Amino acid sequence: MFALSLKFYDTENKIFSVSNAILIPESETLKICNKLARHYKFEFNGFKCKKMSKTLGRALFKDMSCVFRPNENALLTICHELAHLWQFDRTNKSRHDKKLLRKIGILLTYCYENESIVYILRKRCVILGIKANEETT
Repeated sequence: MFALSLKFYDTENKIFSVSNAILIPESETLKICNKLARHYKFEFNGFKCKKMSKTLGRALFKDMSCVFRPNENALLTICHELAHLWQFDRTNKSRHDKKLLRKIGILLTYCYENESIVYILRKRCVILGIKANEETT
C-alpha cells in the first residue's frame, strides 16, 4: 500500500511539475480553496496550518477541511488535498488512483483559466522569480 502511494506521488509530480513550483501564501490559499469548492460544489470548511514532518498536506474528511504546512504551499498540494475532499464529497471515499489524478487535473486547469486565480499565480511567479508566460499560467 505504501509503495503504491509513493508511485502515485511520483506520477503526480511528473504530470503536474509546473504546479509544484508555484508557492501560495496562506492568505491566498483560502481564496483559491473557496473559489474551487464553490465552483465544483463540494463541501469545504476551511483549513488549518500545522507543522508536519512527513506530509505536505492532509484532507480531513470528518469536518471536510484541510491541514497544510505553515507559510507557503505548492498549488499542486492545495489541489491534491481539495481533490480528496471533492472525491469524498461525491463517493464517501477517496483513494490515490487515476480518478483522483483526473480531479487534480481538473482543479489545476480551472486555476489556470480563472482570471482571479491567474492574477494570484502571476503575482507569485514575479515574487518567486519564475518567468510567467501565457502558456504556463
